[in-house]
Amino acid sequence: MVWDAHARQVVQEAVEGKINRFRASARLNVSLRTVQRKMKEYRERGEECFEHGNKGKAPSNKVDLDAIIAFIEEHDLSGCNFTELARLLDEYQGISISSSCLRKRMFGEGILSVKCKKKTRKKLKKLLRWMREQEQELDRQRAQVLSALEAEDLSGVWVHPTKPRSKYFGERLEMDASSYVWIKGLGKCTLHVCIDDASGFLLGLWLEAEETLHGYYKLMEQVLGTYGIPLSIRTDRRTVFVYNKKGEADPAKDTMTQFAYACSQLGVELRCNSDPDFKPKVERANQTLQGMLPFRFTMEGIHNLEQANEYLQQSFMPYFNELFGYATDYMEGRWRKIDSVFVECSSEKIRTILAVLCERSVNKGSSIQMDSRFYALVDHTGRRIALPYHAKVTVARLLDGSLYATRKEQCYALQRIPDRYAFSPQVDPEQEKPRKARAPRPKMPDSHPWSFKRQMQFKRSDALMKSLEPCYKSPYETQYA
Repeated sequence: MVWDAHARQVVQEAVEGKINRFRASARLNVSLRTVQRKMKEYRERGEECFEHGNKGKAPSNKVDLDAIIAFIEEHDLSGCNFTELARLLDEYQGISISSSCLRKRMFGEGILSVKCKKKTRKKLKKLLRWMREQEQELDRQRAQVLSALEAEDLSGVWVHPTKPRSKYFGERLEMDASSYVWIKGLGKCTLHVCIDDASGFLLGLWLEAEETLHGYYKLMEQVLGTYGIPLSIRTDRRTVFVYNKKGEADPAKDTMTQFAYACSQLGVELRCNSDPDFKPKVERANQTLQGMLPFRFTMEGIHNLEQANEYLQQSFMPYFNELFGYATDYMEGRWRKIDSVFVECSSEKIRTILAVLCERSVNKGSSIQMDSRFYALVDHTGRRIALPYHAKVTVARLLDGSLYATRKEQCYALQRIPDRYAFSPQVDPEQEKPRKARAPRPKMPDSHPWSFKRQMQFKRSDALMKSLEPCYKSPYETQYA
């Protein structure tokens, strides 16, 4: 019931006896009890009885917009989208507000999200123009927003078709790297991302200065150690996966890489294509991560890569998978758990497979040279081995930095030969003589896939070359050519 001027006049006439309460009930279309109650209140309080009890009071659940803006300025979150900003406010500030409410409040202040749609920008532009016509002048902030909106090009077309997901967990993994200012103050870094197509789970994240083989090996280490061996992996055509010499555009002449060789040893199918539609899940994940991680690194006080990688694996990936992943799906009329096709992989196999292989020759000093340093070959008993001059060995550098050499199915550890002695018995005092520590016996792998000859055969294999030719062609490739 709205107690407008007409309703107030009817109640006043009923109190003064000009009309009875039955006629007042009929004129106001309310019950007789309501008229009696309002007549009693009018006698006691007068005109105040028609005003709502909460008039002039702020709602108890109203969120202070000034506190939100102060939070944004304090932590430099100006580029954060409203959905992620609502999560940060709830987690770090204790302010519970929905993203839609935050979006409306900010829209009233002339502030748009960095992820806003074209129609939202047009709506704000229309509103600001109307305000300028009515008030003849806008404040400085709204005038700057209107100027930016009028100068913006709103053209564009959505060309990414919707596709079905894979049926099984681990059937298709997508890998990519995104160069972005992830940590403020460090400049652009590269985030290596691995995501499962069937469930949307992040299976691996690794942040490095550049896109490298080591970064993708760290992704594989996380995937193999936590889940197992997947069925296939999709990537772009970066030189980490497939190398094409300058001037040779024929895919049949692609050179297989260390990563492709490791995938072949694991039995993982590797497919490469530069079209973003070939791996849409990881492309979309990169966009989501760019809207979340930089601001979370700021809130967590992370300023270097080591802290960032620890936070990504221990805290962020479980949070992301719980927020966006789906372990069940609606199939055949009911909810079912997504079955997995991952195959268990032992830690020793992970350690030996994820290695960088190269060939070296033994010099006259029965040592080999790596990275301008000399190394001696040592067997499992810790005894130094002397191989013939110019003998070829395959050197494997593992992810933990340890070096091994193999020759004729024999495996040796590599120990660095120092440039000079650390102690001179003729010059240095005896008390400065370092204690002679017993050299630990090198841990030799039980079995290893290191064979430079087999790697060369793998690179020259025409059948494996064709595995990099994907059975994929974007339906929009010819339409928008």
